[in-house]
Amino acid sequence: MRNAPLLLAFLSASSLACWSSYREYSDREPPPAPWECPPPSTPAELAAIVDGSLHLVALDGSAHEEVRVDRPLAGYGGQAVTAAGPWVAALFWTAATSPGEAAVDLVVACRTGGIAWRTHETLPYEAWGNEASVRGNTDGRFVFSFRFGEGSLVVAASPDGVTTVREPYLVRGRPARAGGTLVWRADASSTEEYEWFDSVAGTFRPTGYADGGAGSRLALAETLAYGLRGGRELRVEIFDDAWTIPVTWPPGDVEYLPLERGDGERWALIEERDWTTGTVSAYSTVDVVGRTARRFTFRPPAGLEAWSDPRDSTPGMWIAQDGSVFEVFRDRRQASLMRTRDGTTWERVGRPITDVDIWYAAEGAGAFLFLGSVSGSGGVTWDPGADADALAGGSVQLTAPARTTVLPATATHLRLAHDGRAASGWVDRRLERFDAATGETTETGVTYADDVAAGRIDTTFAGGEDRRTPAWW
Repeated sequence: MRNAPLLLAFLSASSLACWSSYREYSDREPPPAPWECPPPSTPAELAAIVDGSLHLVALDGSAHEEVRVDRPLAGYGGQAVTAAGPWVAALFWTAATSPGEAAVDLVVACRTGGIAWRTHETLPYEAWGNEASVRGNTDGRFVFSFRFGEGSLVVAASPDGVTTVREPYLVRGRPARAGGTLVWRADASSTEEYEWFDSVAGTFRPTGYADGGAGSRLALAETLAYGLRGGRELRVEIFDDAWTIPVTWPPGDVEYLPLERGDGERWALIEERDWTTGTVSAYSTVDVVGRTARRFTFRPPAGLEAWSDPRDSTPGMWIAQDGSVFEVFRDRRQASLMRTRDGTTWERVGRPITDVDIWYAAEGAGAFLFLGSVSGSGGVTWDPGADADALAGGSVQLTAPARTTVLPATATHLRLAHDGRAASGWVDRRLERFDAATGETTETGVTYADDVAAGRIDTTFAGGEDRRTPAWW
């Protein structure tokens, strides 16, 4: 292991003893049957949960129900679906009362149809601190995690076995090929305790990140990146290795590197911001996998100012999967999504927007979803004179390198494929696919019936983890 002392120096014997004695329940079982899928003749393009059903959707829009779970209308519940390689993984949970008992159904299905693995679990339920999620990789390793008040459950399923752990952990990273997954201890209070979960052994190991000795941190797919207070280097950990990446920073004292944004895969963004004025003078892009960092002088587009991101309390840039940076800028007339590769030369992405008070942008392999909406909260005013191609009021646009397609403004639960090939959304209670390259819309055979079911849907493109939008979209 390269740089092993960098990692092991943080792992005290007392911490290890604490975790080994804390375990409430851990079990490892072989799979009940081999994970076998039909030949890849017509693999699913989309997977969608509607209420208690998991639907697989082909590229032409045809769909079939692969799984059905009994979910009563009253009470509490949730769902999630993700995809990796030839697999689709879904979870459903319901609880009739609080306090009470939650019923949890977990499924791994094949893109070509058929169930590879399925199980049913129960755990105590309280209606606070609820979270349920699933992450997976192309080898078929999926980690499901749940927290309902004091009730917790982690299930790691793969073709070589299933590990069940009843401890308060929530998955924060994608499983590595060796089975290691970044998790967060959900009952942590004064510190943010990140652990490596060995899904084969059912054990946990502390990372080197400690809230008291490190600054900001960022979970990216299979890595955890963080900067130590007072240092000019980034620490990066994976399940079985660790390394450092030097980062150029202005002379003087360094409290910590402000590492807060990433592309979800391998890129991290560090801004040099004057927090008194809010201005950025430079930024660094860090390839945590390639172990390199580059610093760029920042100069915004002439005559424009950054428009605060609704996910953040201050204006901020975001980093794309190729290491370029994007941000929304505005003047009195309109706002535009802008992209730069060198910090000073900007290109507009898609069409401007106006007469909105909130926006969102997501990127996947060079394609962008750019949304504007009127939330009713006010505080944003516009002057007349927007460009002729500006979109006024609520809007959704899908921009690929060669074209921009305006999608229905009423589309909800929007998803952008990880490889940028298409977006999906629900229009008039029907799931639709929007092709990024051609602009074509494909209506699918998946619908939901009423407003109750509208709160019980989730969607993913097959093949990899989507770029998602907030719940109000």
